[in-house]
Amino acid sequence: MLATPHRDLPLYGLVTNGTDFVFLKLMFQDVPRYAKSRQFVLGQDDDLEKVLQIMKQLAEVVGGRC
Repeated sequence: MLATPHRDLPLYGLVTNGTDFVFLKLMFQDVPRYAKSRQFVLGQDDDLEKVLQIMKQLAEVVGGRC
């Protein structure tokens, strides 16, 4: 993520093992700063719904950049 040439916009990432999901955000400032979501676990509470909502929002953000 740090190697991107587009440092004017935040970068988003997803770390998953297929069951657990963690979303990442990298913001470039004087010092790069990472933020991470809580761990979403499929089959727990309504985490699948939340993961899909976040992915939909990210798709809208990324789609708006093109």
